[in-house]
Amino acid sequence: MSNKFFLKNYPSDDVLSKKLIQDFIKRKKEYKKNDLLIFYKYTAETKYFIDNLPDSGGFSSEDLVNIEDQELAFFSISKCKADTTKFVGKYHYYGINHNLDQTDTLIYRCQYIQNNR
Repeated sequence: MSNKFFLKNYPSDDVLSKKLIQDFIKRKKEYKKNDLLIFYKYTAETKYFIDNLPDSGGFSSEDLVNIEDQELAFFSISKCKADTTKFVGKYHYYGINHNLDQTDTLIYRCQYIQNNR
């Protein structure tokens, strides 16, 4: 679960929380294709996953999909559609109350070339 991050004492303001996560992402120096970082609020519901792996089977399953409303954001690296040798880093922010859906390109912006004919 090296791609999951739990924010303890996160700001109660969406603008500050979003910026805090963006700054963390930008400070990471290297990314690989298909990298995915997922950010959660650190709460009574999510602290279980600090020491335990998700378990989606059995009578008492514990899985992060059961608490997706605790997810604050995710960041993913994928190939550009126009040039598959290049990558783009997209940041999706859901908000403190999971009431937003904002997307930003943070790194590796795809550049599209228009042909004028």
